[in-house]
Amino acid sequence: MLRFFEPRGVAIVGASGSAANLGYAVMKNMLDAGFSGKIYPVNPKEAEVLGVRAYGSVSEIPAHEPVDLAILLVPAYDTPKVMRDCARRGVKYVMVEAAGFSEAGEEGRRLEQEIVEIAREGGMRIVGPNCLGSINTANNLVSIFVKYHVRRGNVAIIAQSGGVGLLLLDWVCEHLGVSKFVGLGNKCDVDEADLLEYLAEDGETKVVMIYMEGIRNGRRLLDAMKAAVKKKPVLVLKAGRFATGMSAAKSHTGAMIADDSVVDAAFKQAGVLRVETLEELFDCAKCLATQPLMRGANVAIMSTSGGLGVVAADALGRHGLALGKLSETSLKVVRKYPYLKGNPLDLGQAGGDPAVYSEVLEALLADNGVDGIVIVMVFWAEGLERFIEVLEDMAEQGLKKPVVFCGVDGTHVIKDVEQRIKSLESAGIPTYPTPERAVRALAALRKYTVARQPSSLRKGDVSRKGVSQ
Repeated sequence: MLRFFEPRGVAIVGASGSAANLGYAVMKNMLDAGFSGKIYPVNPKEAEVLGVRAYGSVSEIPAHEPVDLAILLVPAYDTPKVMRDCARRGVKYVMVEAAGFSEAGEEGRRLEQEIVEIAREGGMRIVGPNCLGSINTANNLVSIFVKYHVRRGNVAIIAQSGGVGLLLLDWVCEHLGVSKFVGLGNKCDVDEADLLEYLAEDGETKVVMIYMEGIRNGRRLLDAMKAAVKKKPVLVLKAGRFATGMSAAKSHTGAMIADDSVVDAAFKQAGVLRVETLEELFDCAKCLATQPLMRGANVAIMSTSGGLGVVAADALGRHGLALGKLSETSLKVVRKYPYLKGNPLDLGQAGGDPAVYSEVLEALLADNGVDGIVIVMVFWAEGLERFIEVLEDMAEQGLKKPVVFCGVDGTHVIKDVEQRIKSLESAGIPTYPTPERAVRALAALRKYTVARQPSSLRKGDVSRKGVSQ
């Protein structure tokens, strides 16, 4: 998949100077992003598109010009003809963004099978059809057909649905930044396994997020997932779990729906993290993309509310984590403050003194009996903003164990503190609105750490053996 993500030249078939056409959006995105390769608009009715010379067909592009990828924005019934032209020109990757294939009925299925046969005969690979496009922020390749500003980061997204893909892309660009994005659509050829094989080796990617509706080659996908998980976390939201979703998925992308219990067991075997909702997908990605591996399951809770500390402690049990037993060194710090009784640490009576918060946090970070830390603070707590500043400084210096932050605001959002929370995320500490979501994300990090270990070292979530990251 190297030349798919890193093409030397891209032919945009259906590129147009008319803003009403999808070919205009793709062409403008590529130009605005500053794609590092060459762009060849193809449109027999236009001499140039957005100031770039156009060609009547792909085969008219001079032979000495490299064309590794063709993006097809023509109607489904014209696609086979264009595919044959691409084959004659020696194009190896084709992205078919048009709809009207297997998801549209019998004639669409026939057209889809025809372009697959053309690709096989010509030694080409197809992404799509009925797909959104692709992004590689390393070379500013942006072939999606909606106007979009992309922020570079370390999260890769694979999405079978264009709508879900845009939602994931929007969230990732807002909170983390994207490395690669691919909309797969009907995935008549290239699928998640192909992309995972590439992304597992991609130095720009730290976490892979996948939204899928159907599975074509289960054995190959399982092997690709196993190999990828050894190097980076893979989060999967698999739709079509229930009868209602199954029928919708079949009509949406012509998805082949597998028995969900079999899928679930396969994902567990591969070590991928299956999530139930988009919210969980976002929450877990935020933690996995920013925190070091979690070597054990023992957690310390710092809270400015005793009740919220209890809520967080309950969530630990629900997600297979445990309250850590504090070391004697940590207890010496705790005993300096009579209102602190142990883990969870109720800091509500600290009087908003950030020095107390900082001293306790530093003790927990140095405590070998603590593998992860959950900080729960209410926005109206005194000293919160000053403590966030201290925490931000500590994060920028580097934290050697995972820390997640829960800022509970209720209806009393203080705008300057809200901005400080955003800067905390920029420093690398994920934030959540509830203790349960913070704990769930931390639990996903622990599950991934266990999945990374050789099977001989897996002795349950209380094991303290782990791997470095």
